[in-house]
Amino acid sequence: MTHSLVFLISLITGATALIAGAIVWTVLRLRTERRRGRAETYLLRWLTSEQNELLTRAGIPLRRQVADDGEECLAFDSARLHLALKQLRSRVVVTVPQKDKTVHELVLRPAATRNRQLRRLKVHLDGRIRHGKRGTLQLIRDAFLPSVQREIVVHVVNRNPAPIHDDKFHIFVQPSSRSGSVYAPVTLWGVPVEERSWRAATAHGGVPIIDEASGCSVAELAENCLYIHANVLDSGGSEYHLALLLRILQAADEELDVNTWLAEVISTVPDCRPAAAMGSSKSVFDHGFQGRLQSVVRSLVQAVLAPAAGRDVYIKHCQGTCEKPLDDGMFHIFLHSAPVGRACVQAPERLWGHRLIKRENSFLPSGRGLPIVEQPSGFAVGELVDNNLYIYPELVEYGTKSEARLLARLLTEVRRWMSNGTPSAVAERYVDECWSQIEGFLDNASKESTAAEARKAEEALRQALRVAQASEKDLYQLEASPSEELGREFDELCSIPKVLSVQVNDKVIVVTTDTLYCVDTRTRLRHEIGAFEIHIPTSSSSSILWFNRTRHVQVADKQKMQAPHVAFNGHACLGNTKDLFPMLINKRELATAVQLAIAFIESVNVDDRWGTHISKWPIAHS
Repeated sequence: MTHSLVFLISLITGATALIAGAIVWTVLRLRTERRRGRAETYLLRWLTSEQNELLTRAGIPLRRQVADDGEECLAFDSARLHLALKQLRSRVVVTVPQKDKTVHELVLRPAATRNRQLRRLKVHLDGRIRHGKRGTLQLIRDAFLPSVQREIVVHVVNRNPAPIHDDKFHIFVQPSSRSGSVYAPVTLWGVPVEERSWRAATAHGGVPIIDEASGCSVAELAENCLYIHANVLDSGGSEYHLALLLRILQAADEELDVNTWLAEVISTVPDCRPAAAMGSSKSVFDHGFQGRLQSVVRSLVQAVLAPAAGRDVYIKHCQGTCEKPLDDGMFHIFLHSAPVGRACVQAPERLWGHRLIKRENSFLPSGRGLPIVEQPSGFAVGELVDNNLYIYPELVEYGTKSEARLLARLLTEVRRWMSNGTPSAVAERYVDECWSQIEGFLDNASKESTAAEARKAEEALRQALRVAQASEKDLYQLEASPSEELGREFDELCSIPKVLSVQVNDKVIVVTTDTLYCVDTRTRLRHEIGAFEIHIPTSSSSSILWFNRTRHVQVADKQKMQAPHVAFNGHACLGNTKDLFPMLINKRELATAVQLAIAFIESVNVDDRWGTHISKWPIAHS
């Protein structure tokens, strides 16, 4: 009995100790996890110089630190949070934990304005917000009213209405939708995106509000209207919707006052002041720009480049066409252009750290001038041919602050080239830039890549070489053809039977023909195909096109054709003559090419799937 009692007491004591140990271990684990989740460092982005100075004066040490999305922020210790909020007169909307759980990013909203006149202005709601109506309107009032300084109307709409032109500022937001056609990234400006399916928005010709890290267009600023594409209306208690709305308003606020941020951008260029302050006597003229974009481009060129050029500047938006170098006493800038060739190279996502908003294809160096190369990628951004600057990619399109910084950076590089004008110095720098470009390509090539990427790069190189060879041939042929030879070719074209007229428009010879006919070999009936415009390119790298001026024939549901072997877009199924037209154009045997083009319409292969439709053209009566 005694032994049993001792054993029972020992068992109870052991179990008690085991339970106590488990409790202690659980408490310690919870404390450790709580410490791990507790912020030791807070991040702030987009602080103004005034806010930075306020924190510094308050004795809050600031240091630079990069957030998870790559944005550079200012960091401070968590012990200084309350002091920082007091100095900034702000409240926390939400804290976003980073990968390092001891680091959290703060999304702050400003306190209500103290300006009496602004406090009288209202924020109206047109529509219905199911959750968080008061908080949403108050956030818009606190964050945006001091900037727009007019009454704000918030429209909750399912459609995408046209801009409203009145004395108010209008914000258009969409209610939540699970069936959108736009898929958003995981985060925008560091804020997690909970509802990532948006409705596609119609562009209104305004300024896109873009998350720099992801390149996602989140909203559009069109005069006194802001169209928000993202779902920023609270779907049930989440603070991330308010945080995303605040980020969009802050990003739009950056774009509102163009004159203010233009002066800021110009002030960052070394040895540069606004043109009005310099009293520059050189004028800047432009073609193809308007509105906000025109103001941004002209201001930057006037301030950064005109003094170095020492002459009037003419800048043209060429939209992917080639322009010949000019020597007329002015300095010329051709945007999205080159002396020869065509845009065939994909522009990079970023240049000098700035994202390209519109990534159209870019041109290749022509070899006529000095290349302007972005480091460290080695990508050729443009070239300087005497007093002509060619900018290869579509560098600016909307006139945003980011585009202005990128254009200012490029113009600074050009000014650096122009400042050292001795032939030997320019030659040296040209060699340096060429070597840096080669090193950039080699550096990229040395990185590990997949087989698919290698094949894609190889195909891009082949395409670039084909374009370069074709451009070189075009140039040589043009320079080698005297005016008498060109006149003789034109006379030959006009004398071809069934040709009514010949015109040359932008590297294309447009031949207008009389009515052309074709015989159906199955029925021996003669069909009237119609009168044509035949577009023959002067470069063998482009395709010949046929356009029927008389009729388009419906051959199937939703399918029309220009001729039995010519699709509605003008391209033809050439069969065994596919390589013949490029060869004739390359040899400049244009008269033969025109004759062959007419003969192509006047013949048909009825065994072909397209040719069998000749019976659907009207029968000729004469």
